[in-house]
Amino acid sequence: MSNSRFWLLFTGLFPVIVAQGIHTKRTTVRLPEAAGEQFGHSSLSNQNALKLVVIGESTVAGVGVSHQQQGLAAQVAIALEQQLAKSVQWFAYGKNGARLADVCLTLLPQHLHQADIILVSIGVNDTTRLSSLKHWQQHLTVLVTKIRQHSNAPIRFLTLPPMHQFTALPSPLRQVVGFRARALDSALRQTLSQLLDCAVIDYQTPMKAHFLAEDGYHPSEAGYVVIGQDVAKSLAMEHAYAA
Repeated sequence: MSNSRFWLLFTGLFPVIVAQGIHTKRTTVRLPEAAGEQFGHSSLSNQNALKLVVIGESTVAGVGVSHQQQGLAAQVAIALEQQLAKSVQWFAYGKNGARLADVCLTLLPQHLHQADIILVSIGVNDTTRLSSLKHWQQHLTVLVTKIRQHSNAPIRFLTLPPMHQFTALPSPLRQVVGFRARALDSALRQTLSQLLDCAVIDYQTPMKAHFLAEDGYHPSEAGYVVIGQDVAKSLAMEHAYAA
């Protein structure tokens, strides 16, 4: 769907979407960020560990599970160790509700030069808050430029999730949000294709009830596990090819 067609659809459904959005915001369970340190190791051994830095929104902060060890960064690290037979040290820099502009301004760590892989999970809040495609692409370029000032490590962005499957969102709000997420995902791929050693990682996890937390919006523990396995598989294939 083109950007102009999206706005035509949005305008036509505006009264319904606004009412559903207000209702959803009032009734959806608010889950906290996961407890625990936002760093760790995939195993007890850390000698010559691969350093994975994960940056982004609520998924990086572990919303949907109780502890960081169950969250995205740790699950990618655990699965990556299994794929590569190599210890992985992970660092998570996430904030619930963050948009891409927030990542650019406040979430970039100081020690990026130590990273072997940089993974970014962002876009859900830019989707729901209707960030413009122009600003989305501009901030993508800004973020990569800032990272490249400190690191030449591969930068991988997670594809935007299938938001049309989020059970917390009623129809037609769910479909409209899904259309917008796909538009941002397309713009993400277009922008990264022009930037050095940047790419999108797809994962195949369907956002069905078992893979969603009680809020119907964030991954559950099982969801993070399978997303971590899918992402690690892609990263491991790249690592093996580059070796």
